[in-house]
Amino acid sequence: MEIIYLFSLMKKRKFLILITTLIFLLLGMFYYFQQGDSYEASLLFYVKRKIEPVSEKYYSYDGYYASQVSKEYSDTVIGFFQSLEVLKRAGEITNYIPRDVVALESLSSRLIVTKEAPQLIKASVTTKDKEESSAIIKAVGQAGIERILLLNQTGDPNLSLDVVDSEPLVLTKNISLFIFVGGGLLFGFIFGIILSLFLEVFKKA
Repeated sequence: MEIIYLFSLMKKRKFLILITTLIFLLLGMFYYFQQGDSYEASLLFYVKRKIEPVSEKYYSYDGYYASQVSKEYSDTVIGFFQSLEVLKRAGEITNYIPRDVVALESLSSRLIVTKEAPQLIKASVTTKDKEESSAIIKAVGQAGIERILLLNQTGDPNLSLDVVDSEPLVLTKNISLFIFVGGGLLFGFIFGIILSLFLEVFKKA
């Protein structure tokens, strides 16, 4: 019964539903063209541990254990890159990173750091400017490596973090126009039905 009523309402208010659908369609297209392209800059880092020479006095890691230590250390590096201390240092390297706490927290949430392989870490950031994305990720990478080397001087100096390629990989990212068009049509259609129901209730009242 409700379905029959809904179809009857749609037929009755078809022009209203059509208008709202077209309005949302235009809004979706306008928003799409306002968005423009985004640029994702990424760097790959390799975590490794030097194999210690055999010592008669002390037990040393062999190749297998050196590899295992590197894998565990990778988890620490992921969190380290997103820390405010590292990002603050990155802000000293490039002017694209503001050094106030709010801006640093925002960057930390936008900075994506993932483990691509047991000893391979990828850090990436996306902005609206190609040069900005590249500068930010390079600064974050440099700051992270600096801090890790500094800490390892009093920890495990054989652990190290190296960048695979000094120049970031920059990819152009954009959302398909069809997503905005489809979303605009769907939301416009639903809004038109809801508005029609509201008008019917208001009319009866």
